[in-house]
Amino acid sequence: MMRIVTRIEAGDRGEDRATVDQAGERMIIVVADGAGGTGRGGEAAQMVCDLALASFRRGAMSADAWSARLSAIDAELFRSGEGGQSTAVVLEVDGDMVRGASVGDSAAWAIDSLGFVDLTDNQNRKPLLGTGEAAPVAIGPTPVPERLLVATDGLMKYCPHADIDRIALGGTLEEAIDALVSRVRLRSGGFQDDLAIVLCDGAG
Repeated sequence: MMRIVTRIEAGDRGEDRATVDQAGERMIIVVADGAGGTGRGGEAAQMVCDLALASFRRGAMSADAWSARLSAIDAELFRSGEGGQSTAVVLEVDGDMVRGASVGDSAAWAIDSLGFVDLTDNQNRKPLLGTGEAAPVAIGPTPVPERLLVATDGLMKYCPHADIDRIALGGTLEEAIDALVSRVRLRSGGFQDDLAIVLCDGAG
């Protein structure tokens, strides 16, 4: 089974969330970045994680089904009337395949010795979940890579992609995730933005 390490660091808002769970041979990874400025971003991101997890526990889903589920979560957040918005990357690992869906500017990368493939390259950055107008895009199915990285823009925006690729593939998972966090840590010890990272070893 795939090994996973997770790290969440709060910048100025503390609105990033990450959830990982397992059911038999299946595993789910959810990363959500609550939209700053809405006032309820953290709550929205947590709701995305909770609702995706509940869906995962009901049984395996196709990539298109995950896209539809994120659309339903978008509507549910919008109906709540609390104004919270969030990005989302949801990946279901089932055997040797990965599938899911995403919306926003969080990212999922498949990384191996030849480089990385951005699994979220074609996602719609806006509107976010919670607007009632989000258009999630399906991911995969695609083979489980050597390493799988799922992260919010607290990493992807502030660390050069070549460095992310190199660091994520080096050393143990714990060493790699420590190095990624250190790469975007400010001299003051803080961060420019909240940070959620899930790093997975496809070799198990």
